[in-house]
Amino acid sequence: MKIFKLENQHGCVQFTTYGGQVLSYLPAGGAEVLWCLPEAALQQAYAADKPLRGGIPLCWPWFRQHPAHAAAPQHGYGRVREWQLLAHTPNHATLRLELDGTDTAFPYRARADLSIKLAETLTLSLVTTNLGDEAFPLTQALHTYLKVGDLQQGFIDGLQGLPRWHLGRAEVLPALQDFLPVNTPTEDRFGPAALGKMTWHDQALQRQLITTPHHATHAVVWQPGVGGGVALGLTTEQTMEFVCIEPARLTPENLLPQQQSTLGLSLQAVNLGSA
Repeated sequence: MKIFKLENQHGCVQFTTYGGQVLSYLPAGGAEVLWCLPEAALQQAYAADKPLRGGIPLCWPWFRQHPAHAAAPQHGYGRVREWQLLAHTPNHATLRLELDGTDTAFPYRARADLSIKLAETLTLSLVTTNLGDEAFPLTQALHTYLKVGDLQQGFIDGLQGLPRWHLGRAEVLPALQDFLPVNTPTEDRFGPAALGKMTWHDQALQRQLITTPHHATHAVVWQPGVGGGVALGLTTEQTMEFVCIEPARLTPENLLPQQQSTLGLSLQAVNLGSA
């Protein structure tokens, strides 16, 4: 697995063509924004054709388990296929993945184009194009792992008043009236709704991590807790180092021939001392 960089006056981003996955975002003068497993563990996963844990995995062209094919990879083929690197400069990279329609779990011709741009914020844009002659269903998410100092001292702002649903229990939850703490295992879906900025307030690291969704209809907040992390092969320490705040489109889109769908995000770190 080869790791590439975007590096300029705004910082440094590392990404790989396996899964089209951003692995690291280090703003100039700041600390790492994304949590990711060590490179040795990533290389082991790559050698076994398994998903990479951390950074910004691409859940595409479906989210969670495939509704009809249990053996198909969770969260789709996007994160376990090799993407083609089309362009690469210090500021910007574009990657592409095409599905040829011969797979029984996704018998449709489709293309995904990922744009990664490093400026004052890190911006990702994932554009799906239907290349075939029939419509297909599409769900997707940008499964962003944010690096945290202490889950017990942080909370999420920006989700108040939105429709809320527990993904694992398929249960409607009360809308938030206040901030969302993430000090217990969390698997919440918010939306469908118009989404604004979602901010992780990190008291331990004295910073804010701001996710601005683009063309998203839903947000997912995920933190597996210690037990869930162990089940995924993580140590207790690793499990408590991240929270996932994911822009998503979870209501299946019926993407018509030659039609496109876009999902994106902008990510910014603000040190509280300079806010």
